[in-house]
Order: sequence, then C-alpha cells, then structure tokens
Amino acid sequence: MTVSGRERPWESERANDLVWKNIVALTENFLEAGYDVVVDWVAFWHDVKRYTAHWIEQALEVRYVILWAEQDVHVRRDQHRPSDVQMGERVLILRNEFLSSGAPDRYYLDNTESELSETIQQLQESEQFVLTDVHQSGAST
Repeated sequence: MTVSGRERPWESERANDLVWKNIVALTENFLEAGYDVVVDWVAFWHDVKRYTAHWIEQALEVRYVILWAEQDVHVRRDQHRPSDVQMGERVLILRNEFLSSGAPDRYYLDNTESELSETIQQLQESEQFVLTDVHQSGAST
C-alpha cells in the first residue's frame, strides 16, 4: 500500500512493526464484524507473543502454526512458484531463523508428505496449535 520508501520487514524493525500493527488492526476489524481470521504471514515466536497476548486474554482462540517440511521439499516448493515470487536462498535463511526463534516444538507441523486437505484438518482440529499462554518460555513443549 505504500508508494515509496517501502522497507522489507525482514530487514527493518520499523517495517516489521508496521506490518504487525496493520495485521492486528485488520484482524480486530474482522473479529468485530464476526469473522474468523487466518493470518498467513512469516510470524516468528517473538512477534506472536507480542501481538496476540491481548486476544488470548480476551479468551479468543488463537492458533499458531509453523508449516514445516524437509529442507529439500521447501527448496523444491519454492522452485515451483512463479519466478517473480520465488524466495531463492531466503528459504534456507528462514528455516534457520525459525529453528533459532525459540518457538516451542509443538507449533511445528511437518507437512512434507501431507495433502493440503490433511494439513488443513490438522490445523483446525489439533489442540496442539492453540496458544494458551504466550508468556511461556521458548522451551520445547
């Protein structure tokens, strides 16, 4: 939505904060209108803890899922995207960032061999992805 001066959120704390403020504002608007909301974003654990705590305190169901696959599968999936949206080496950078992010293991969903419908069903039905206390440590659970 910006015309000039756009910064990449992964390179700028300012841009990342702005993206999250907009995600939260849009989510709030949709929630007030009675919609369920899915945020499809590269969401690291520290941001999830920072920006979802107030929803959890309001007893809203918040789920956090890191879709995960074998490294070669991540690379292959990226290569099958249209060339203008391929991430290239950023795929491997993101993998490493997630592994060092402190996110508890329970939020990783390995979809290496899953069909899309199976992945969606797991996301919807499994309680393992429900955030109950974002103030918990990053230790594996």
